[in-house]
Amino acid sequence: MCEISERIACRNPTPSGVGQGKLFNKRKAANSRFVTLSGGRISSLQGVVLQLTEKIPVLKEYRMDTPLGQMIAVADEQVLYLLEFVDRRGLAAEMAKLQTKSTIISGKTDPIDSIENELHRYFDGLLTDFQTPVKTMGTLFQKEVWAELLKISVGKTCSYSDVALAIKKQSAFRAVARANSANQLVIIIPCHRVINKNGDLGGYSGGMARKRWLLAHEEKMVR
Repeated sequence: MCEISERIACRNPTPSGVGQGKLFNKRKAANSRFVTLSGGRISSLQGVVLQLTEKIPVLKEYRMDTPLGQMIAVADEQVLYLLEFVDRRGLAAEMAKLQTKSTIISGKTDPIDSIENELHRYFDGLLTDFQTPVKTMGTLFQKEVWAELLKISVGKTCSYSDVALAIKKQSAFRAVARANSANQLVIIIPCHRVINKNGDLGGYSGGMARKRWLLAHEEKMVR
């Protein structure tokens, strides 16, 4: 810093004994600026290093054929994050949301192997309860709704109003319907078992033909 200050002094020569206080103040200001900037740079660089060394989660995606069309599963080595039909409305947005906090590559993991095996058994009419470990991602309200859906037995249905009543929010049946459609673990969390109060099937993000097929398939399983 002395060299920097000396150069400043040389560019702006000051007669001996005149303005020495001003020159000293300039040197102090230069030193102060340097410390401030240096501190900022060090902090910034440390942040960059931390970001570069922080481990980014890796998820794997795998596509599988089913009697209802191709499905996609996304998981890490511990849990399944997503199970959807590949032509589901909003799938791109769901994948983009996962990619904000992770890297997704093609491949298989233990949870993917597990759900592939369980789906084969489900479609063969041999399995009613899924055991693959999953992780739900949503608001507290959505998770509350999804937890209630898991209580609907195979071969049974209930209405959006029934679900709202069960979670003690009986006027929130429309919000229940939205949470139902936001389910990212189809079949495992049986959103297809929720219908309108008047008996109509209501909606289904995977398509109404699939909803009818799933309900008919599950009826046969419990006969």
